[in-house]
Amino acid sequence: MEEGKKNSNLKRFMASLLAVVMIFSVVGISPAVFAEGAVAPELKANSGEVIIKSGMTNDEVAQILNKALISNYDELDDATKAALQWEYKGYGYTKNGVPSAKKHWGTINGNALVTTVNYGFGKAEYYNRPLKDRGAGNYQVRLAGTTTEATLVWVDKYTSEVVLKAGNDLCILTKDGEALNNASAGSIHYWFTGVGKLYAKSTMPTAPGKYIVTASVRGGDFFAMPKTFTFTIVADPTPEVTPEA
Repeated sequence: MEEGKKNSNLKRFMASLLAVVMIFSVVGISPAVFAEGAVAPELKANSGEVIIKSGMTNDEVAQILNKALISNYDELDDATKAALQWEYKGYGYTKNGVPSAKKHWGTINGNALVTTVNYGFGKAEYYNRPLKDRGAGNYQVRLAGTTTEATLVWVDKYTSEVVLKAGNDLCILTKDGEALNNASAGSIHYWFTGVGKLYAKSTMPTAPGKYIVTASVRGGDFFAMPKTFTFTIVADPTPEVTPEA
């Protein structure tokens, strides 16, 4: 009788455990236990523009995603930060480079089996590629163990704008209305042309007259549409006076 009671309790325990696991599977909640009072990561819907380069390590790519997509990243404790793992949705590929018919979730580190398909002639295994090797574009990403998706906006160059600046430099680069760092100023190149006079050079004119300057961005991590300004150089109205001996 006692043995039957133990078996009954064990069955109830196993049924309860299975129910908990099924709930986690359905809603995508990770069963990871956070320390009491620890702040949970909050995911943004969109990363804004980021640049990822193939020469980066997987840890560097993960850090870019952490800071671009987790709005409260600085508030997380070290244990929570260390536990963060990212997945992205993309096609898998066989060892021979044949892509899968559908996209699948897999680690951003790549080289993980994402799906297996049984065909009449045999079985095909599809592995995902590292995110850093995929190239610029929009990707759906999520933290492993969750179902909340975010859009990673990967660009080759940051989109910026050329604006007129008062001072020694004619222009500056801005992003979302904020001036970019001084290093970006070297990406701006000027071309001056004369209005009604022969002048077409990259150096600033000094002779009186009307000119057009076109500012464009070349090199660096920024892209901006060219901007054109018209300006006039006037002769110095102060007559030159020869000092008396």
